[in-house]
Amino acid sequence: MTDVILFKPQRELSAEEHLNAFIRFAQSELTTFGTDLDFNSNEWEVRSYLASLGIKDTYSGIRFLYFSHSKGGRERRLLSPISINFAKAYVRYKAATKPTSAGSFSHILRALRTLDLALVAAGVESLTKCSAAILDQAVALLRDANRHTFYNTAYALQTLARFLDENGLVIYPIGSWVCPARGTRSGSGDRSGKLFESNRTSKLPSEEVLEALPQAFRLATYPRDVIVTSVTAILCAAPQRINETLALPVDCEVEAVSPNGRKMLGLRWRGSKGAADHIIETAWVILNCAEGLLSYSILSTPAGVSTAPKPDQ
Repeated sequence: MTDVILFKPQRELSAEEHLNAFIRFAQSELTTFGTDLDFNSNEWEVRSYLASLGIKDTYSGIRFLYFSHSKGGRERRLLSPISINFAKAYVRYKAATKPTSAGSFSHILRALRTLDLALVAAGVESLTKCSAAILDQAVALLRDANRHTFYNTAYALQTLARFLDENGLVIYPIGSWVCPARGTRSGSGDRSGKLFESNRTSKLPSEEVLEALPQAFRLATYPRDVIVTSVTAILCAAPQRINETLALPVDCEVEAVSPNGRKMLGLRWRGSKGAADHIIETAWVILNCAEGLLSYSILSTPAGVSTAPKPDQ
C-alpha cells in the first residue's frame, strides 16, 4: 500500500468549506482504487483492491445507491445530492487509511445510505447539519431494515459520526454520540486472507513483552504486582478463561496421576460455560504463582465472611 495521506482540517474554515475540501482531497489526492478511478461514477470496481489484500471475494463493486420497494417492485435510487459526494470521499478515505474488507465496505455503505435517508427525512439541505436527532432516526431505520446486520452497521454509523465531528464537517457536536440501542454482532467476520492475518498478528504480544513477563514476575514484591504477574503466568501456562483463573479454589494445588500412570503436578480447575471441572498439568513455578495468589487473597476472607448474608440473624 502507498503512503497514507491524512486529511487535516483548518480551524478557520466553516463546516461547509471543510466538507468541500475533504471531498476535493479524496478525489484529487488519494489514489486508492487506482489513479484512473472515475470519482463521479456511481459504481466503482474494487476487485483488484481486495485482491491486493489477499481477499478472494465475489464482491467486486461499490454502489452508491440503494433499493427502494414500491408497487412496481424494487427501484434503484442514488444517494441524494446531500451526501453522495461525501459518501464517495469517505469510502475512499477509509480504504486509504485502513485496509477495508468486503464485509466492512457493506457496513460502511449501509451506514451511509441510512444516514442519507435520515437526512432527507429531516429536510436538511446539507450534511453539515447532521445532528444527534438525525443519527437517532438513522438508528431507527437500521433497526427496522435488518436486525441481523444492525450491530455492525450501527457501529459504522457511530464511527462515521465521530469522523464528521472530529474533522469539522458538521455544525453540531456529535462526536460523543453513541448508538442508543443495542444489537447483536453478526458472525460474518472475515477470517481469511492477508487482512485477517494482519489483524490477528497485531493483537499478539511482541517478543520484548514476552521476555519482560518472567522478569516482572521475579521482581514483583508488592501485593498488586504479585497478583497481576501471577495471574499472567498462570494464563500463559494454562490458557483458559480469566474468570476461571479468578475462581481458583483454595485447594487448587494437586498431585495427580495421568492416564498413562505418570505422576504430575496440576491445578484443580473449575470449568465454566458448561465445561466440566478438570485438572491442568503444570510446573512448580505455576504452583508458586498459585501460592502467591493464595497468600494475598486469603487476607480478604474475614471481610468476605463478615459481609456474607446470615439467614439465621
